[in-house]
Amino acid sequence: LYFAREGHLYVQRAGEGARRVTQGSAWHRDPHVRGDTLYYAADSAGHHDLFAVTVDGDGQPVGARRRLTTH
Repeated sequence: LYFAREGHLYVQRAGEGARRVTQGSAWHRDPHVRGDTLYYAADSAGHHDLFAVTVDGDGQPVGARRRLTTH
């Protein structure tokens, strides 16, 4: 389960506590997972754009995020 709280994205697996998966001061929202990719919106550049990052079996990001749109 991914969810947004206070501007950051978290992952929570059954029976475990929530773990933050985003860093920095940007506001992150609207998480969606498809396969092993987490998609989300973030205002890293001052406008909300869509990003994607590969996640591992624990739901943690692996590698660099990819910017999908430019506003």
